[in-house]
Amino acid sequence: MFFSVKVVADDTTKKEAHQVRTEQRILEMHDKLNLDANQEELWGNVTQILRDNAKTMDTLTQNRVDQADKMNAVEDLKSYGEIAQAHANGVQKMIPAFSNLFKSMTVDQQKSVNSFFHHGTHMDASKKMDHEKGKDK
Repeated sequence: MFFSVKVVADDTTKKEAHQVRTEQRILEMHDKLNLDANQEELWGNVTQILRDNAKTMDTLTQNRVDQADKMNAVEDLKSYGEIAQAHANGVQKMIPAFSNLFKSMTVDQQKSVNSFFHHGTHMDASKKMDHEKGKDK
């Protein structure tokens, strides 16, 4: 079952907050990687894709919010599908760039980034379950 969410906060503030979160994740990961000069160029490719993906998601999400009161159920599903597809496309764009960076890393760097992906950028399982059940308030 799908539900629409009405957004009442200032859209500009939310967009800026999302951009800040994106930049924070980029900086946090960069700080943990200890990249050498050769890896920095590969990292630049990754960060460009991250920023482009975030912009795409911001635009689609804002369009969905702007049209929420005007959409019927089918249009709502289509809008949701566009966002889901954009997310999937973004991940597919990220894979080759990140793979190139990952292959250039030392074993210790790879361990660090693996840990970051498993723990640093996502809620742990119990928090995620509580969040999904609305218990994180």
